Amino acid sequence: MSCLTGNLLFAGIPTAQAKHIKLTKTTVVINLIFINQLFRYTTMLAISHWSFGKSKYLFTNDQLPTTHYPLPTKYMIDLYTFTTPNGRKASIMLEEVGLPYNVHKIDITKGEQFTPEYIAINPNSKIPAIVDRESNITVFESGAILIYLAEKTGKLLPTDQKNRFQVLEWLMFQMGGVGPMFGQLNHFKKFAPEKIDYAIDRYEKETLRIYGVLDKQLADKEFICGDYSIADIATYPWVAVYEFQGLTLDNHPNLKRWVETIQQRPAVQTGMKVPS
Repeated sequence: MSCLTGNLLFAGIPTAQAKHIKLTKTTVVINLIFINQLFRYTTMLAISHWSFGKSKYLFTNDQLPTTHYPLPTKYMIDLYTFTTPNGRKASIMLEEVGLPYNVHKIDITKGEQFTPEYIAINPNSKIPAIVDRESNITVFESGAILIYLAEKTGKLLPTDQKNRFQVLEWLMFQMGGVGPMFGQLNHFKKFAPEKIDYAIDRYEKETLRIYGVLDKQLADKEFICGDYSIADIATYPWVAVYEFQGLTLDNHPNLKRWVETIQQRPAVQTGMKVPS
């Protein structure tokens, strides 16, 4: 069977008729167009199958395919992030809500957050940030990102006023307390060029005090606000590094149980590895 005959059969023309069609210039052109369109379709199908089968996020910025046929923009979130607790809030959230995303690693140890290209996305030069290609909306600040993605997908943020504001107040507790205090402890204990006992003591005491607040809140709840929410997603990456900070959760059993519960979630396990 000739290639032309096979393509005509694919188009629904019976074998008997296909074998007797004359090979004119017109049919050759039609045949070439058909092959080209078929190649484009199968290429896109292969890319889509590979990307969605391999992971929920599509390609890192150094793995973008050199094709002229990008995946549908309505499925695309660009995530600009690094290996910090704040960065991992966003990747965990994207995994939890099931939105495919592209990862753009912004190495803050090399000053990549200060490039003009990134400042155009986040004028404060911090990670994470996202660009939603569907809505053409850019969001920076991790708490704002969690709220945006929750509202976009209708997940992990209650809609009734009472429960919604309970989640939001604990999200703000993380943004204003957990993150800054734990972050300062990390800095003075692990990264400061000189050891300052007063600073280490101050921020370690405050970190332990916050452990106590969370432990009490979790005494009769599985998660911070009862149901799993963006309050848990915001707080977990910061508490999960307690061993790195030289601390223990043994004196806060409810908090320890909460950490062990959340770390079993597949979305959390994947999100904590982004960027790889």
